[in-house]
Amino acid sequence: MALIGNADTAERIAFYHHGLIDFEPDGCEQIGQGSRRTVYVDHRAGTVYKLGDDTTNRQEVRTLTGLRQGGATHAPAAALHEITIPDGHGGSLTCTVVAMPYLPDDGSVPGPYPLLEGAGDLNAHGNVHAHGGQLWLIDAGGL
Repeated sequence: MALIGNADTAERIAFYHHGLIDFEPDGCEQIGQGSRRTVYVDHRAGTVYKLGDDTTNRQEVRTLTGLRQGGATHAPAAALHEITIPDGHGGSLTCTVVAMPYLPDDGSVPGPYPLLEGAGDLNAHGNVHAHGGQLWLIDAGGL
């Protein structure tokens, strides 16, 4: 399976997110922020990058991968990029970045949208988008 996202872009976004560079990478912008993660999109590549809570990031990739392997068509492909960043004290830390296709809601499926398998948090309905004529689970990070 091809890796989702670009490691260089994931690294540049992680450095920007952690204040290590002062500009967003070309074609990228922050499009959302929840209680545990921040979401950036690379418009040129059509890829979303999620940064924040490591456990949530790892859980999301596991959940989406398991759903896809089980035949669920609503689970987009996702990959986890592990980025090493300076910690400001002469050491480093690992930052996990989820990469997945950018699937903005285009209204191609009439709402209201149902709960989809794998939507494990309190915003389960908001984590479902219609795109390209089908429903997608865009957040499977859990609680």
